[in-house]
Amino acid sequence: MILKIRKLMRSFLILLLAATCLFQISCQKEESELNTFNLRCEYLTNPLGINNVNPGLSWKIKSERNGTSQSAYQLLVASDSILLTEKDADLWNSDKVLSSSSLMVPYNGKHLSSRSLAYWKVRVWDENGDVSEWSEVAVFSVGLLAKTDWNADYIGLTEYDGIQESPMLRKTFTLSEPEGKVLLHVNSLGYHEIYLNGVKVGEDVLSPAVSQFDKRSQVITYDVSTYLKTGENDLIIWLGMGWYSYGLPGVAHKGPLVKAQLEQLNSGKWAALLKTDETWNGRTSEYATLGNWWPHKFMGEKVDGSKIISDWSTENMNKLDWIPVIKVEVPDHNVSPQMVEPNRIHDIFTADSIIEISKSTYLVDMGTNLTGWIKVEFPALQKGQEIMMEYCDHLDDGNFVDRNQKDIYIASGDGNES
Repeated sequence: MILKIRKLMRSFLILLLAATCLFQISCQKEESELNTFNLRCEYLTNPLGINNVNPGLSWKIKSERNGTSQSAYQLLVASDSILLTEKDADLWNSDKVLSSSSLMVPYNGKHLSSRSLAYWKVRVWDENGDVSEWSEVAVFSVGLLAKTDWNADYIGLTEYDGIQESPMLRKTFTLSEPEGKVLLHVNSLGYHEIYLNGVKVGEDVLSPAVSQFDKRSQVITYDVSTYLKTGENDLIIWLGMGWYSYGLPGVAHKGPLVKAQLEQLNSGKWAALLKTDETWNGRTSEYATLGNWWPHKFMGEKVDGSKIISDWSTENMNKLDWIPVIKVEVPDHNVSPQMVEPNRIHDIFTADSIIEISKSTYLVDMGTNLTGWIKVEFPALQKGQEIMMEYCDHLDDGNFVDRNQKDIYIASGDGNES
């Protein structure tokens, strides 16, 4: 009896080991499956408002097996993600294409135009004829490509005597049904940030990219669907001068300007929700520009701590003073979608050293050249006290090299200032 049990136990162990072996083989096979990833349109990830109605689509393949290569692909493109099946794809079904190409494969489906919204996915076959699963869904949209697509005006604040402010422009509006896709097209002359219902839209900073304003200005399109709510909504566009500096080519105003349109997709058609015009209101912010942003004369900004807004809610905004905006005629130029990656914060550096030069002056070495912001947490300051921050990219025998780049902070005196 004991012998029989031992035989049974040995058989069970053998079966268990076999099962474990099969499981491991199965796992290894699953890990070596062919997959696609990093889907790009015009080299960008899920871009909205592109400038091309026949964009190039790209992807990468991965496999645990060395030497895997693509022998064919199939692309599906549809106007809605729920239509991304071989039967229902209403914009393009490439069918199986014998090709190793996976870089800038040209869209070859139904004609696209301004405001076209397209969802897409891809699958590939390897050199052995094995097919991958469908990729995750990616998306792109076509921007406003023609002048007739725009109904908005360029707006800004009245010019001030030699002082170029960073204005906040505001519009409240009501939505009965904030459903479906809602896109905001923004063409700012100077930098901009977007705030909807007290929340900053996206992670971009210093947008748009640099352009020469007598030739081109750039449009950025934002998906603001998740920022909206039923009832009253509060949209603020905060502008900064950037390279829109009076005296440079194409600059028509002593402060930044913007035109923008908010549009909602309903039953396959886009409907205008609002546009920039003279019904908007504006106010100056805590930022004023020092000098002109010209080569070798960059200067910087003066920040008034007593004007800093920490609460962007509608209730708080209603407590502030607002004045009517003005409409500004801008010289004719090419207005086109931005086709490069946005600026974003990628890293944080702390000072390598801080040297006290005198009782009121410190030399701060960040240890590297960088493009970004300096953040300083101040000790207790008196109201109106000014702190000047000057910048250079190298030292000359340990001495500061003046590059005429500086910021001034005016203390609020409230404590815990930064």
